Amino acid sequence: MAERIRIAIVDEHPLFRQGVVRTIDRDQKMIVVAEGRSADDALRIASQSQFDVLLMDIGVSGGGIEATRKVLAVQPSASVAILTASDDEEHLAQAIAAGAKGYILKGVSGIELLRLIETIHKGEPYITPSLATRVLMQAKAEAFLAKGAISEDRIELTVREQQVLSHVTQGLTNMEIATKLGVSLTTIKHNISDLFRKIRVRNRMEATFVAQKLKLV
Repeated sequence: MAERIRIAIVDEHPLFRQGVVRTIDRDQKMIVVAEGRSADDALRIASQSQFDVLLMDIGVSGGGIEATRKVLAVQPSASVAILTASDDEEHLAQAIAAGAKGYILKGVSGIELLRLIETIHKGEPYITPSLATRVLMQAKAEAFLAKGAISEDRIELTVREQQVLSHVTQGLTNMEIATKLGVSLTTIKHNISDLFRKIRVRNRMEATFVAQKLKLV
């Protein structure tokens, strides 16, 4: 039998931590070798125990981000996966900068968590898709706006254009927008065409980028 993946867990909530331990203990490929509830515990574990993957919550006493950095200084061959309720993009950026290989949002199923631990143990990075998508969209928006040199004070939208843009950012189809505004599908198509020309975008995704970045809706 292959050597089991050694897991350490640092989370200040005992009930949640115990649930993760039970989930891991049911998998024959993994074993929990240490637990803690603070940044100090994380450093102690790194100094006294050998582990392959550390599941770290950002919100622990002493700070999970700084603890990640210190743990990896002690055990550089280990992988740290942030397991947290925080979906803040800044926390994600800080975690990656500190050396974390994974960023997993709490609420993930037990089966999925086990799969992700294996993925991260193999050296493959992982970020919860919904958060990764938001970060990517933000980066694309900034690049797009920089390229187009569009500024809020140069865009003046009519009331109808604001209504249409708001519905576009919500993901509504042309027919759904037409129904909500009580106009024909042809009218909405013309409205959207004129709107996209005014804000210098080619499609709905770019329109959403501009609307969010410049707070047009």
